[in-house]
Amino acid sequence: MDIKTLLKSEKVKNGLLTLLEILIVAGLIFGALMFVYHKVNSDAKSGTVHVSDANSADSGEKKSANPQDYYLEINRSKNALIVYQYTDKKRTEKNAVKVFPCSVGKNLKNGKYKTVSDYIWIKNDGAWHQYNTKLKEGAWIQSVSYRERYPYTLNRKDYQNIGKKISGAGVCLYSGDAAWIYEHCKDATQVRVLKGKKTDRLPMQPAETINLKKYCGWDPTDSSSENPYLKIKPGKLVSGSKTVVVEKGSSINYLANLLAFDEKGKNILGHLKYKKFSTAETGKHTVKYSYTDTAGKKLEIKQEFQVTDTTCPKVSCSKSMFTLEVASRTAKDINKKENVAKIESMVKPYVSCDEADCTITVHTVVENELGLSTFPVIITAKDAAGNIGSCQVLVEVKINESALKAKGVLSDKEKESLLKMNKEKAKENQKATKKSKEETTKKKKENVTKETEEAVETTAKSE
Repeated sequence: MDIKTLLKSEKVKNGLLTLLEILIVAGLIFGALMFVYHKVNSDAKSGTVHVSDANSADSGEKKSANPQDYYLEINRSKNALIVYQYTDKKRTEKNAVKVFPCSVGKNLKNGKYKTVSDYIWIKNDGAWHQYNTKLKEGAWIQSVSYRERYPYTLNRKDYQNIGKKISGAGVCLYSGDAAWIYEHCKDATQVRVLKGKKTDRLPMQPAETINLKKYCGWDPTDSSSENPYLKIKPGKLVSGSKTVVVEKGSSINYLANLLAFDEKGKNILGHLKYKKFSTAETGKHTVKYSYTDTAGKKLEIKQEFQVTDTTCPKVSCSKSMFTLEVASRTAKDINKKENVAKIESMVKPYVSCDEADCTITVHTVVENELGLSTFPVIITAKDAAGNIGSCQVLVEVKINESALKAKGVLSDKEKESLLKMNKEKAKENQKATKKSKEETTKKKKENVTKETEEAVETTAKSE
């Protein structure tokens, strides 16, 4: 079958029309999505947009003013990161200068890498890490994890598991060791990950592990000047950060930013007396801690707390699909501001939020982008702190069939049905005509045959 014949085929024509309609609808949906995306982003500039399972990064501080030329080797079997420094410009000779205990992710492949960027804090897979040096997408040399982006929220279990295998594709170190890599290794530092052997000999022994003090939430190796481990004095109560930040509505670890030892060096942190406060509202609080030893000596310290609200409200809609009916397929009936307002008022009653006093906004397309199609509508909830949560529903714009009937206008379905019926009737007529022709031809043949037979019979008789 040639192309001309193929193009004349009704099936091909219908198929091409269907494909064209699909492309037009897809274009409308894409345009609607882009419009809503930019609109929501614009509204969210003054607030915090909640993005679940997204990586967040902070590169606020600078690296060392004079980073050196190092080579890093990560030995899986020994759970060790070895730092070598080149001793010549041609980089043919190098000496080991540091050995850090580490935990290597199971998904980090053996081979060669180069450091590509670095950040003070990042959040991935729901946990925060300090002093992060990136090897590739999803692979980092970084500190052990923290519950929040504050140095007094250490995940103590992760600290105690250094030297054991971990999931993911990262290399976890004690905070102080991760900070050393961050500060001293320049960009594009070569890194090699190898399997190694248990019998491998390290060029030097790593420093002894510092045990965590009960209740305190700091990493003892953290190089920050605020680290209470660096301020320990017998017979003193010491604090870390000036202000402890607490999320609104959450529980408080009142001892995470403190260390306390009596004159004999005994940890008395769990024996401090203090008054608790509610985190139901944002604001500042000052907590006074005290301890009286057996000799009657009283130790005191004050700690500031700041209750903040950075949690995005959870917004939901009890319906996932809405329908807007229009009188016809003309722009006059479809592209109206009134229809945009109808969509907003149609959706809002079904929206709920887990926080009171939130501003609910329904983001839809502008009137001139409305069409007979199904498109997404974004619903946002903005709380008093400026945090924004969102969810999505679908809206279908279609023709009101009953309105068309009232006007005596055939709907698309009726037109399609009528067209189909006419086609079937035409086929029936063609069959009837063909049959009639066949019967006429047959009758003519029969008449000719009969006349011939009669002529033969008459001739025979005359002879």
